[in-house]
Amino acid sequence: MVLKNMRLSCKHFLMLANVQNRDKFFENLSENYKEVLDEFLKSDVEMMPYPWPSVPLYNILNIIENHLDKFPTISENLKYVDGYTIVSIGVSILNYTCKSSPHKDLHPTDGNFKRFHLPLQLTDTSFMYIQEDDGEYKKYSWELGKWSQFTAIDKTHYPLNEDKDGVDRILLMVDLFEGEVSDKDVYEYYEVIETLGARLNEFDFRPYYDKYIQNKT
Repeated sequence: MVLKNMRLSCKHFLMLANVQNRDKFFENLSENYKEVLDEFLKSDVEMMPYPWPSVPLYNILNIIENHLDKFPTISENLKYVDGYTIVSIGVSILNYTCKSSPHKDLHPTDGNFKRFHLPLQLTDTSFMYIQEDDGEYKKYSWELGKWSQFTAIDKTHYPLNEDKDGVDRILLMVDLFEGEVSDKDVYEYYEVIETLGARLNEFDFRPYYDKYIQNKT
């Protein structure tokens, strides 16, 4: 794909914005991102190949097997989560063989849903490209070990890593709902992303949702 008039963003981003550590969970993972990376590299968790290699670590309905037992740096810090509910944690891997694939993420887009990135490994050629309202793509970068909020999931975008030495770009992705998550929030979250199919390996989320409701206290 040919990008016309691509512009390098300023340090402060609007659609991929650096954020302060909101609590001990964010702070500890930021400070110990190398440990998270090491745990990932040593794990034998199976990757999902589409649309880019990814590894689901945790999801609130347990639709896909949770693997937090292999990631103690993450699991041991979940106790510090405060004021929000994490619904999904995963790792996204990107290398130079992954081609540009402009898309929109199918997720709830109300103000309650948030997506955060924590870069665990970056290259000089790993960027996010986001289409602005004028149709042009803007180029964004991450900062290693620093959280950023991705606010453009409903805009056409794609990541790219063109490192010819074969070094992967590796991100920890955290999806959450501000405040106490409602049953409606959980249902709509999985109902929307089920249309992606590949992410859920074509599982029907509804039985897992029913179990979630039955087990709530």
